[in-house]
Amino acid sequence: MRGLWHHVALAALGVGAAWWVYRAGDAEERSDEEVVVLECESSALRAFELVTKQRRTRVEARGGQGGTERYFWVTVERTPEQGERTRESFVGSKNAEELAGRLAPLRAIRSLGEVQRNLLSELKLEGAETHLVIECGGKTHRYALGETTFGSGDRYARLANGGPVFLLSSEIVRDLESAEFRLMQRELHRFERREVETVLVKAHGREQTLLQRHRLDPDRAEWVDADTPDQRNELYGNWLDRVGRLRVQSYLAPDAAPGSDLTESAGRTTVVEIAYRDPRGRQLGRLELVRVDAAEPQYYARTETTRGWVKVLRSVAQQVDDDARPVVGLDPVTRTEAPTTRSDGGTASDSRLPAPTSVTTPGAASPSASGSSHAGHAH
Repeated sequence: MRGLWHHVALAALGVGAAWWVYRAGDAEERSDEEVVVLECESSALRAFELVTKQRRTRVEARGGQGGTERYFWVTVERTPEQGERTRESFVGSKNAEELAGRLAPLRAIRSLGEVQRNLLSELKLEGAETHLVIECGGKTHRYALGETTFGSGDRYARLANGGPVFLLSSEIVRDLESAEFRLMQRELHRFERREVETVLVKAHGREQTLLQRHRLDPDRAEWVDADTPDQRNELYGNWLDRVGRLRVQSYLAPDAAPGSDLTESAGRTTVVEIAYRDPRGRQLGRLELVRVDAAEPQYYARTETTRGWVKVLRSVAQQVDDDARPVVGLDPVTRTEAPTTRSDGGTASDSRLPAPTSVTTPGAASPSASGSSHAGHAH
């Protein structure tokens, strides 16, 4: 109950201060409107970060010059009281772009105006351990973040060197507090499939150009061999659907090579390369998928969106790897199950039990064959 009354008192303080500001006649800080805390043009925003005692999350704008696409690079540094310091970096998703939009300009739900020092302590703005830092137009603005409001979780804030108190939306802080879950770019591409007319697939020393017919109609869209567009084969669409299910598990360090995160690894093989083009022949994106042989093979990808190498889910990547063979006109992969040891010391390959069976990768039909070839089914 004490905690409840504490939040009720803070809420009353906020309402009362906002009403006082409104009555004072400050048109920009009316209680029923958002307040502009920091004027900042989107193009001038260089970085923003949330700093706490054990964590620092920095979001930095990159690119945007010389015709390059602007994107956001996120770095999370953790300094726990016990254990090793960790650092993780990754490309920001559309959520990161939206968050940047809420910070340039920075708006608050309302202003509470100047608050007496004893109330600053109640709001936990005196000696605050959490700060929001915004770099805009060559200047750095540092805001102390204090107590949260009851129910909504919005945060009280003010410039670290003093000034009026504002109430910031909980979304700003929440996204930065869990950036690795909310702000990481997980998809390998950002373009829509309907934008793609052709893909060039390179695998196992061969090439195959695929054409998407009826690309603007999701119910009729289908992938065919560009050389024989009137001949149906579901193999291509099923395989590209599987490629589309590849997702980022984790980002490697900038400029790191596939397998650099493993303690032991062997050879590195380029599994498949894909170039996506629009109806004008312009490249929308690219995908390079590689396999690193280890105790269990690991797969890594690099695209126009990830910039560097990322680790992808092995189970999906393995199927993409296997099914690429029939896509480029080769025989499908045949896998033999390893013998298993029985309780009596024998193996499943003994004459007393059936021998291992050959498992043929789905999609075994020749790419030139018509009809259904279910390459998209799970192994």
